[in-house]
Amino acid sequence: MSPLLGVRLSNCNSYTLGLASWGLSFRIGLELKSTTRSLTFPIALSQGGVLDMRSNQLEGVIPPSFFNVAVLHLSRNKFIDLNSLCDIEAHAGVELLDISFNQLSGTLPDCWSSLSSLRVLNLGNNHNLSGTLPTSIGSLTSLKALHLEHNKFTSTLPSSMKNCSSLVSLDLGHNDLFGSIPDWVGESLTQLVILVLTSNNFHASVPTSMCHLQSLQVLDLSMNHISGTLPNCISNLTRMMTVLKGDDIATINYHLPINYSAPDNHFMFMGEVERIEFVWKGMIKEFGSILGYVQSIDLSSNMLSGYIPTEITSLVGLASLNLSRNNLKGQIPSRIGNLSHLNTLDLSSNHLSGSIPQSLALIYGIGNLNVSNNNLSGRIPKGTQLQSFNASVYMGNPALCGDPLPNSCAGEESTYPSPPGSNEEEEEYKLFGSEFYASMGVGYVVGFWGVLGTMLFNRSCRFAFFNILSDIADWTYVVAATHKAKFVRSLGGLQI
Repeated sequence: MSPLLGVRLSNCNSYTLGLASWGLSFRIGLELKSTTRSLTFPIALSQGGVLDMRSNQLEGVIPPSFFNVAVLHLSRNKFIDLNSLCDIEAHAGVELLDISFNQLSGTLPDCWSSLSSLRVLNLGNNHNLSGTLPTSIGSLTSLKALHLEHNKFTSTLPSSMKNCSSLVSLDLGHNDLFGSIPDWVGESLTQLVILVLTSNNFHASVPTSMCHLQSLQVLDLSMNHISGTLPNCISNLTRMMTVLKGDDIATINYHLPINYSAPDNHFMFMGEVERIEFVWKGMIKEFGSILGYVQSIDLSSNMLSGYIPTEITSLVGLASLNLSRNNLKGQIPSRIGNLSHLNTLDLSSNHLSGSIPQSLALIYGIGNLNVSNNNLSGRIPKGTQLQSFNASVYMGNPALCGDPLPNSCAGEESTYPSPPGSNEEEEEYKLFGSEFYASMGVGYVVGFWGVLGTMLFNRSCRFAFFNILSDIADWTYVVAATHKAKFVRSLGGLQI
């Protein structure tokens, strides 16, 4: 094996690297991140190396020789053209190609079949890549991650992509893709952990074949034109039925077989951490190293109709569920509390009716809730979290009442779970109810008038009663006078 050159020049203000006079019988591991000035690179790079030139001000056309390395990082530069990819007939050794956050424009070249070893392709956030997705992308059978988000692609998904059966992460969000979501997404891409198709123009219904994606942890189909009902087979997304911890965490790292060292340098490429962004707690968040812990479904801002299937409550590992801004009707599933690990639940702007299930109060860790703008009614269940939210998350439900809404539920019993012992106290209270106090009043009236009436209408009883009172008064006076005389005599005996 040819020797390795390892060079790291990160965070330099300027450099000039000339390798024209060097021999070409080595592999290169070169890290030139976050530099800002000039670069002279007149060398035809040999296969098998690493070239990391992220976060520079490099611009123009990418030199064809760059595609000879195994790992090519060119993100956050100003490259404008990718056509040089087709200038060399074979780039079989390229395993990772990251040209995200550049200024690439125009259509994608259709020569991807020459990159048969490619495992990670990231062309996201160029904003001006357009046209159709080339058919040759389907020849990337080793591809594990495909990122084309935040561009202007306008096409359906090419059927050749069903050959990319090794895909773990597919992010095509924020484009102008259209058509229905093909059945082959669920039938052929069965290893998918992350599927993001947000902000496109997909229509028709969610295909039932999606229920075959048993490894799926992140599903984002938001902001499309998807209609129809939610499939009942959603409970087949078995990965979401597990609360992930320890060895259960999905592997989102793409470890490439590269480990270079040199006498004076050490350059090691341990792997690429998958990064993806989606709406979390109402804001766009980017997830990287902790992505494997996230389980999320976002179908918001579509035209879904029908009922929320009860089967969705079996996905107990879900951390985020967003079904807002659709046409869903019926009641919130009574067993929604089974989703005990939910951090975010957004069901706002639908046509949901009925009461808020009491079981929702059992989700003690919920931090973001929104059920506004529906037809919900009744009392808001009392729980650890539900009264702590701003009233706005319940607004737009005229028949809904209770804290934190300003309108109270007059004459309605609280739905707050009874504390231990409350049943016994209630039974004890019943013993002293209205019947008890009524009998007490009757007894008082009978007793009072029984004594007073006898004295009023029976003269002998009246005289006897007052004689008794007079005798008691005389006896009291004599006893008091006797004790007073004894007390005075005792004081006189104490004088010296």
